Amino acid sequence: MTDTIKFVGEVVRVEPDGFGIVRFHNPTDPTGPSKLGMFSNSTSTMVPFRELHPGVKVIGIADIDDHEFAAVRTLTVVPSNR
Repeated sequence: MTDTIKFVGEVVRVEPDGFGIVRFHNPTDPTGPSKLGMFSNSTSTMVPFRELHPGVKVIGIADIDDHEFAAVRTLTVVPSNR
């Protein structure tokens, strides 16, 4: 069974081919073992790739189940407080 969660996290990896990994800080529905989410230009619907790099804080929505990685559907960059 797949659940949809809202999450806050941090980008830990971005590849030039449109693939990346997010570490969840506090998923609002921590079902399943997923602490990491995977996004890509082929499976995600809203991802601001030009703004993403390791360390960027993000919020989003992911599909989570019993797999090691959740499927990130949307990502939004959290503005920094500089």
